[in-house]
Amino acid sequence: MLKSIISISLFYLLVACNTSTNEQRFQNCSYLKEKLGKIVLDFQKKHDRIPSSFEEAHKDTQVILPNRGDAFGNPLIYRKTGEKSFYFLSYGVNGKLENGQGDDLKVTYDKHWQTSCVELRSQF
Repeated sequence: MLKSIISISLFYLLVACNTSTNEQRFQNCSYLKEKLGKIVLDFQKKHDRIPSSFEEAHKDTQVILPNRGDAFGNPLIYRKTGEKSFYFLSYGVNGKLENGQGDDLKVTYDKHWQTSCVELRSQF
Protein backbone atom coordinates (compact mmCIF):
# COMPACT_ATOMS: atom_id res chain seq x y z
CA MET A 1 0.00 0.00 0.00
CA LEU A 2 2.78 2.42 0.93
CA LYS A 3 4.61 1.63 -2.35
CA SER A 4 1.44 2.45 -4.29
CA ILE A 5 1.04 5.78 -2.53
CA ILE A 6 4.68 6.67 -3.14
CA SER A 7 4.43 5.62 -6.80
CA ILE A 8 1.30 7.69 -7.34
CA SER A 9 2.86 10.69 -5.58
CA LEU A 10 5.99 10.47 -7.71
CA PHE A 11 3.88 10.18 -10.86
CA TYR A 12 1.95 13.38 -10.07
CA LEU A 13 5.14 15.18 -9.13
CA LEU A 14 6.66 14.21 -12.47
CA VAL A 15 3.55 15.39 -14.36
CA ALA A 16 3.58 18.70 -12.48
CA CYS A 17 7.26 19.30 -13.26
CA ASN A 18 6.78 18.41 -16.92
CA THR A 19 3.76 20.72 -17.21
CA SER A 20 5.72 23.57 -15.71
CA THR A 21 8.55 22.99 -18.20
CA ASN A 22 6.10 22.84 -21.10
CA GLU A 23 4.46 26.08 -19.97
CA GLN A 24 7.88 27.74 -19.79
CA ARG A 25 8.73 26.54 -23.31
CA PHE A 26 5.39 27.83 -24.59
CA GLN A 27 5.96 31.18 -22.87
CA ASN A 28 9.44 31.45 -24.37
CA CYS A 29 8.27 30.44 -27.85
CA SER A 30 5.42 32.97 -27.74
CA TYR A 31 7.79 35.73 -26.62
CA LEU A 32 10.24 34.97 -29.42
CA LYS A 33 7.49 34.93 -32.05
CA GLU A 34 5.23 37.74 -30.86
CA LYS A 35 7.74 40.23 -29.47
CA LEU A 36 11.11 39.69 -31.09
CA GLY A 37 9.86 38.29 -34.38
CA LYS A 38 7.50 41.24 -34.78
CA ILE A 39 10.41 43.66 -34.39
CA VAL A 40 12.31 41.95 -37.21
CA LEU A 41 9.22 41.72 -39.44
CA ASP A 42 8.40 45.40 -38.88
CA PHE A 43 11.98 46.26 -39.87
CA GLN A 44 11.62 44.14 -43.00
CA LYS A 45 8.39 45.91 -44.00
CA LYS A 46 9.96 49.33 -43.50
CA HIS A 47 13.32 48.64 -45.22
CA ASP A 48 12.40 45.78 -47.57
CA ARG A 49 15.16 43.58 -46.18
CA ILE A 50 15.96 41.38 -43.20
CA PRO A 51 18.30 43.08 -40.72
CA SER A 52 21.83 41.76 -40.35
CA SER A 53 21.45 41.69 -36.58
CA PHE A 54 18.60 41.83 -34.12
CA GLU A 55 20.18 44.96 -32.63
CA GLU A 56 19.82 46.70 -36.01
CA ALA A 57 16.08 45.95 -36.02
CA HIS A 58 15.62 46.84 -32.37
CA LYS A 59 17.33 50.24 -32.76
CA ASP A 60 14.82 51.02 -35.52
CA THR A 61 11.81 50.65 -33.20
CA GLN A 62 10.36 52.29 -30.12
CA VAL A 63 9.67 48.92 -28.48
CA ILE A 64 11.08 48.54 -24.98
CA LEU A 65 11.80 44.91 -24.20
CA PRO A 66 11.49 43.58 -20.64
CA ASN A 67 14.56 41.37 -21.10
CA ARG A 68 17.81 41.31 -22.96
CA GLY A 69 17.61 37.92 -24.62
CA ASP A 70 14.77 35.41 -24.48
CA ALA A 71 11.63 35.51 -22.31
CA PHE A 72 13.72 34.68 -19.24
CA GLY A 73 16.57 37.10 -19.95
CA ASN A 74 18.85 34.25 -21.04
CA PRO A 75 21.15 34.33 -24.08
CA LEU A 76 19.61 34.41 -27.52
CA ILE A 77 21.14 34.01 -30.97
CA TYR A 78 19.66 35.72 -34.03
CA ARG A 79 20.73 34.56 -37.49
CA LYS A 80 19.71 35.85 -40.89
CA THR A 81 19.59 32.75 -43.07
CA GLY A 82 18.51 34.24 -46.39
CA GLU A 83 16.96 37.28 -48.01
CA LYS A 84 13.61 36.42 -46.44
CA SER A 85 14.41 34.08 -43.59
CA PHE A 86 15.90 34.16 -40.11
CA TYR A 87 15.79 32.34 -36.81
CA PHE A 88 16.16 32.85 -33.09
CA LEU A 89 17.94 30.26 -30.97
CA SER A 90 17.11 30.48 -27.28
CA TYR A 91 19.30 28.90 -24.64
CA GLY A 92 16.08 28.11 -22.77
CA VAL A 93 15.05 28.44 -19.16
CA ASN A 94 18.33 27.09 -17.78
CA GLY A 95 20.40 29.59 -19.79
CA LYS A 96 22.74 26.94 -21.23
CA LEU A 97 23.28 26.05 -24.87
CA GLU A 98 23.12 22.27 -24.74
CA ASN A 99 23.30 21.33 -28.42
CA GLY A 100 19.76 20.04 -28.42
CA GLN A 101 19.98 18.04 -25.22
CA GLY A 102 18.26 20.51 -22.91
CA ASP A 103 15.48 23.05 -23.19
CA ASP A 104 16.93 25.03 -26.11
CA LEU A 105 14.34 26.39 -28.58
CA LYS A 106 14.66 27.46 -32.19
CA VAL A 107 12.08 29.75 -33.80
CA THR A 108 12.43 29.90 -37.58
CA TYR A 109 10.80 32.35 -39.99
CA ASP A 110 10.85 31.19 -43.59
CA LYS A 111 10.40 33.13 -46.82
CA HIS A 112 6.60 32.93 -46.54
CA TRP A 113 6.77 34.27 -42.95
CA GLN A 114 5.66 30.93 -41.61
CA THR A 115 7.02 30.27 -38.15
CA SER A 116 7.92 27.14 -36.33
CA CYS A 117 9.07 26.71 -32.78
CA VAL A 118 11.11 23.56 -32.28
CA GLU A 119 12.50 22.04 -29.15
CA LEU A 120 16.01 21.25 -30.35
CA ARG A 121 16.30 17.93 -28.58
CA SER A 122 13.48 16.64 -30.78
CA GLN A 123 15.74 17.14 -33.82
CA PHE A 124 18.58 14.96 -32.57
